[in-house]
Amino acid sequence: MKTYKINISWDNEGQSWVGESDDIPGFVVGHNSYDGLVERSKYIVHDLLEFNGILEDEINLAFITKQHERVTYSGRV
Repeated sequence: MKTYKINISWDNEGQSWVGESDDIPGFVVGHNSYDGLVERSKYIVHDLLEFNGILEDEINLAFITKQHERVTYSGRV
């Protein structure tokens, strides 16, 4: 059973989560909640794999989340 990787990041400008995958041709999805993005991805992945002629009864999805924070420590006591 193949594992497809989905990279998830937070888009500050758009205020939403964005999922992209190099493993799934055409896959880009956005949602305002992380859980919503994961659920939506399950259906979109199926449709895209079918569209691309990749038919499998079962697949694994690996959601890889990246989070970057800028922290400023001005005025520390």
